[in-house]
Amino acid sequence: MKNFYDLLSLMQLQWTRCYQVVLTPSQEVEWLSLAVKAAQHFEERDLLCGLLANCGRAQRRNGNVVESERLLEEGLKLVRELSDQRLEARILNELGLLYLHTGESKKAIARLELAFALSRRLPTGGDNQELTTLVSCLGTIAQQYSRQGKHRRAIKVAKKTLRLAKKTGDKINLAVARSLLGSVYVQGFTLSGRRSLPKHLISIAFFHMRIGSLYRATRLLKNALVLARLLGVKEIESHCLAELGIISLLLMHNEQSISYLLKALGMTVDPTHEVVIRSQLGVAYNTIGQYAKAVEVQQRCLELSRTRGDRHGEACALHNLSQAYKNLGDEVIADSCAGAALEIFLEIGSPIAGKTKELLKK
Repeated sequence: MKNFYDLLSLMQLQWTRCYQVVLTPSQEVEWLSLAVKAAQHFEERDLLCGLLANCGRAQRRNGNVVESERLLEEGLKLVRELSDQRLEARILNELGLLYLHTGESKKAIARLELAFALSRRLPTGGDNQELTTLVSCLGTIAQQYSRQGKHRRAIKVAKKTLRLAKKTGDKINLAVARSLLGSVYVQGFTLSGRRSLPKHLISIAFFHMRIGSLYRATRLLKNALVLARLLGVKEIESHCLAELGIISLLLMHNEQSISYLLKALGMTVDPTHEVVIRSQLGVAYNTIGQYAKAVEVQQRCLELSRTRGDRHGEACALHNLSQAYKNLGDEVIADSCAGAALEIFLEIGSPIAGKTKELLKK
């Protein structure tokens, strides 16, 4: 037993040293996988449950869907044997988020509802963080019902979210719940202070984007953009511009989309956000026939994704590169990119693999 704790101490030291810089998703997976193996070797079942949950979450963030599901299911089976309901609820919540990521809404809702039902029966002990987790879980369920067109269920669940959010004082979740209900808009979100108001407007805009109300989402994002500029919050301004660019692309306003996305790209300092912006910018260039620019932008997106260890981002960039090269008439490189993208999509269990297969058939 002493050897086990000595090993954990060593791993903790290495982890602390590593955290002096930001870990890439692949590095996080690597360290957590080592911790899982250590706990398995020394048969520390209580510790193993939490490590499996953490490693499963890290694998999801890294885009390894199949491995994430395997680890979380293994953790769920073990935690039920140990009768730890608090950790069981946490793993169910992680499984729900995983299925949201893969587009399996029914499975996601089932896991999230189980997580909520289980958590609600547990004493919170005055822990506001646990209540906030419940709010987040319930809010996600409401959004999924709304996406499915089950508006009555969405409203019913959103009302529960609203009641819980009031208990926690969580204004962001309060904003989402109110937007789902459709009864309170801008005037209801001054509770969180002026600097939080643009974020609340963006939350409502996301909801309207999901239900197809693109023009209403555009108005909300433009209001958020004005506020962000008045308050001098550059990162929020960048997010507003990027979302406006994405909506313009959906509305086929391609030149306007490129203008928004270029401005957002010049402002962002978040590497993750930069990948998202570049990806959409490449699609916009490809749409208006500037294929060489599309290749240049998607190539940079590919490099950033590989540097960060983002397998899903890497596959998406390769897929988009394939389309751009095909439009340039370079079928060999196009097929090579599509094949590489398909290989990664299948490896991580992404549902987008089907679209890449269709690209290879053309």
